[in-house]
Amino acid sequence: MNLSGAAHLEVLAERLSVKDVPDSLSVPIHLRCLKLGGSIENSSTHHLDFIVPRLTHLNCLYWQLDFVPDNFYCFSASSQLKSVHLLADIFSSASSDEDEDEDEDSWIAPTVANNRILAFTNLTHFSLKSEDLPYGIGDHLGLLTSLLQSSPNLESIILDIQGTTHSERTYSPTSILKSLGDQFVLPHLHTLHMLGDTDPDWFGFVTKPTHHLRAFLARNTSIRDLAIGCPLEDVSGGEMDPDDLSQLLPSVKRLACPFFLCEAVVTSELASRLESLVITNQEFYEDNPLGSVAEAMGEDTLPNLRKLAIWADMSNLGIGELRAFVSAARELEELEVRIEVEDYKEFLSALSGAENIRRIKMNKPGLGASVTEWETLMVELAETCPRLEVVTTHEEGGLWKVVRAVKLDKPSIVKVDFYASAS
Repeated sequence: MNLSGAAHLEVLAERLSVKDVPDSLSVPIHLRCLKLGGSIENSSTHHLDFIVPRLTHLNCLYWQLDFVPDNFYCFSASSQLKSVHLLADIFSSASSDEDEDEDEDSWIAPTVANNRILAFTNLTHFSLKSEDLPYGIGDHLGLLTSLLQSSPNLESIILDIQGTTHSERTYSPTSILKSLGDQFVLPHLHTLHMLGDTDPDWFGFVTKPTHHLRAFLARNTSIRDLAIGCPLEDVSGGEMDPDDLSQLLPSVKRLACPFFLCEAVVTSELASRLESLVITNQEFYEDNPLGSVAEAMGEDTLPNLRKLAIWADMSNLGIGELRAFVSAARELEELEVRIEVEDYKEFLSALSGAENIRRIKMNKPGLGASVTEWETLMVELAETCPRLEVVTTHEEGGLWKVVRAVKLDKPSIVKVDFYASAS
């Protein structure tokens, strides 16, 4: 159930107050997942005190409001709640209406506010995403320790905390994992994401087998989906032994990591089982950064790869490197790149072997390109990639679908309302 306004809370509270409702119409029996977002204000959240205790089968919560009310503890007191997803800028907002005029970092002072956020137990899925990394975040993410230790059946942990206004701030996933001790294991953990402005001390990870992040991964061999970000500064300089990497990640099929690990990835046994590879650098600090990776790959080096994403804004990704990835991953279905394409003929040539690509995400041409030129390029993309279905751009609202009709010689392109398609 998606609640996006005060009236929704009022109606739900009213329905829960009705007695002698048949099971077929009972809200508590049927309601398993609750999403709160939209225009709900703090002053309306008092309804939660009545609502939440009566949702006896509630097992999933999505909190998409940019504040945490004083009565948020009612969710952590819900014994059936197993999946919690905090997806708004809760860190950058005041904890109550009265705090709105205080300093932007005032939320840190009362640890009670933090305990309200992270006081859950016995979870199987937990995610925390925010786009404003506050000062002192590392001290308070330590509270995750109790959440992790009290949730031995966790299957997924996703952190994605970014600092859009303070890019020099980072958080350390290594510190969080270190606080768990050197024997802690989550036997059911299959997804671990620690993204955003994160600094796990990559050099220590590469050079020290006893590094706490590395040791945690060695103990938790059930992880299939691993994503760890990269700080803005250059972290290259260390080399990982390919055999060590494949032994460290025996079950991983979906990997997101900095580019300096990629050569070890593509020359290890890990390459043959990867289904998704994301290079998490936000910037590159050298020319031709992926050249050595391209040279290390041959045809079908990545035989099971379905998705490739390179997050960095790149003007220096050579067509040769792109061609090498396409050649190494013949089953590729999804490609995401941020490159300024100057020679579209070369770009299309590099994709000529990508017969299975269904989705492409790329930069839109610069201001000099007309709408007609852009649509012509997409038609040529669709002709080059015979299974292409969708083209999206990194610019907001850019989504086009490929239409193929038997009676038409060429595919056509239809602009899609991005927000309508996402709803």
